[in-house]
Amino acid sequence: MNKKIMINQNRCSACGDCQEVCPQKILKIRRVSSDEKQEMTLFQRINCFYHKNNRLEVIDPIKCLGCGLCIKACRHEAIFLEDFKQLEKIF
Repeated sequence: MNKKIMINQNRCSACGDCQEVCPQKILKIRRVSSDEKQEMTLFQRINCFYHKNNRLEVIDPIKCLGCGLCIKACRHEAIFLEDFKQLEKIF
């Protein structure tokens, strides 16, 4: 696959809809630690608090099929696929 799954944490509500539809089970909602909150912007900390200190993360991006089910399930448009070739140009 030439795509990498990305999450816009500023838009994500950690609702779990994407996690439920992922056939590879690579999405996980987890609790944010106090140390992580220290490194967040004010907006991110407020967003985190609003969502009960939960955050969505990709636990195994290599297994992503690029099927797009998580993108369709996300009502906040927080998930997208990024082209690896474009990322290589940036770095």
